[in-house]
Amino acid sequence: MCDILTSLSIVNKRLHSVAINYHRFQLDFKYVKKCQDFNYFCRRSLLLSFQIVSVKLMNQHDAAMPLKIHRFFSDVKITKNTFPILNSLSISHINHNLWKSIKGHIRQIKSLISISIYLSTTLPYNPACQLTVDILRDLLYWSSTLKNVYLEADDRLVDISRFNLRREQISSIEHLTLRYITINIQHLYLIVPNLRSFDSKIASVHHIQDTYLYSFQHLQQLSIHVNRFHMLTIEQLLYPMIKLNQLVITGNQMYNDICDGIAWERILTNIISFKFMFSFEENHDLIQLDSFRSSFWLEQNHWYVQYDYSKIGKFSLLYSIPYFMSTYPWFRMKGSIVSESTGQQPILFSNINRLIVDYQRPINNELRNRFTNIEELILEDGEKSFDMLINDIVPYIDMSFINSFAINQCFSEFDEDNFVQFIMNIPHLRSITIPIDLLRLSLNNCWRNIKRLKILPRRQMWSARFMEKGLTSNEVDMLCSSFRSMEQISFHVDTMPYLREFLTKMPKTLSTIVIEHLINGLSTDITASTTYKCIRSFACSHRIFYKFHENDLAIVWI
Repeated sequence: MCDILTSLSIVNKRLHSVAINYHRFQLDFKYVKKCQDFNYFCRRSLLLSFQIVSVKLMNQHDAAMPLKIHRFFSDVKITKNTFPILNSLSISHINHNLWKSIKGHIRQIKSLISISIYLSTTLPYNPACQLTVDILRDLLYWSSTLKNVYLEADDRLVDISRFNLRREQISSIEHLTLRYITINIQHLYLIVPNLRSFDSKIASVHHIQDTYLYSFQHLQQLSIHVNRFHMLTIEQLLYPMIKLNQLVITGNQMYNDICDGIAWERILTNIISFKFMFSFEENHDLIQLDSFRSSFWLEQNHWYVQYDYSKIGKFSLLYSIPYFMSTYPWFRMKGSIVSESTGQQPILFSNINRLIVDYQRPINNELRNRFTNIEELILEDGEKSFDMLINDIVPYIDMSFINSFAINQCFSEFDEDNFVQFIMNIPHLRSITIPIDLLRLSLNNCWRNIKRLKILPRRQMWSARFMEKGLTSNEVDMLCSSFRSMEQISFHVDTMPYLREFLTKMPKTLSTIVIEHLINGLSTDITASTTYKCIRSFACSHRIFYKFHENDLAIVWI
């Protein structure tokens, strides 16, 4: 509602007066695509800065977001006298250079209470670790008013447990979430002793220091991801947390003594909400659930557990019901599955929205019906995986939920016409990643619902119908006509040799173009300097903003 009032206030004097008198705007730039529209919103936000409490510059799917963040902080000119009630900020795609350029502006926001930062997912592992440490050090000692910090890396699980984060003063942070980040919890309590909530993956703890037993006495909510923990270690870890009432534990390769419901009763006396998922490797003995059927579990707390065991893989899972994770290691569940539950309700994976289809990692028949909310399909390889998708997956999931489809580089042939027909019949598809030779087969169709398109180079074994490496001039015309509603397109430069022609004829809805110049680390035939000259020439007569990154990635914002 706030965004609507902001954009319309200039049109109608009455709406303008409403906007002026509304004192708590929450600005979300996620849906502001075009450069011109974004500039307008920046100007409006400066005029309304005394009424703005929240700003979101965050969209992991928007490749132009780094340019938008830089433009916002450059144009708005934040000072200690502007944005006096801004208490929440969310930003994504952060790398070293972007953070360095904006953190001085953010420090001027004296009222900031909460900050969420999503790191760039294109960083190599070691720079990602260092950036995580640098940002976390900044935020932990940012100011006495900052209380909530959310920091997310990508899903490679960045490990910063060996880094020293300490400074002379202690941190005033009360709520800390480190997503996909591993940290040393015994090191952390010396820095943020007043935490109320904490969410992170923690490094293995082999010995609990005596000084730790006096830590985290104010902690009320804890969510941790651990590896190879015994029950005793968990008891020692939770012992000093006397105010803890909400607990989430995810554990990989756990020891069997974790499966003791009676032992858990001693720990969970004051816990109101308890969720967990434990995995066990090479487990030859079935886990018994009798200790989880006591009155404490079933009657007093109404907590139920599920046990899934793979006979062939000797791999098993023990988890709370309902299933709360966003992933399930179905590729480890080989052969028939033994399942047992202390509850009566059916097990559904409603939080899982992405499914990878790979014939080398088939999905167990007993698991397929549990996927009720798949939104993204990723197809690995060719014919066998496509056949598995059609025969073993599609009949069991609701295809009307699918909004994103990707087929990665393929090494085998399959019926391309059937594949295109299958894609065309996904009713709410909005995003597609597809090799160029399959895209060519689709250009005669109208893709009016597609908002994001990523074109991959030719497959290693490509269709003999097409000899050209990139799109021809005629195919560029067809592309612009077929995908008339797309807002973002990504491609390797070799797939678009007629770049100037594409820029001239691109759909009016297009706001972001991403051009890659490396394929598996190797340079393409068309160099980044050639692309730069083409874009610079086009920019002389058109209103666009562009940037070339160190890895020769070009981003054009229209």
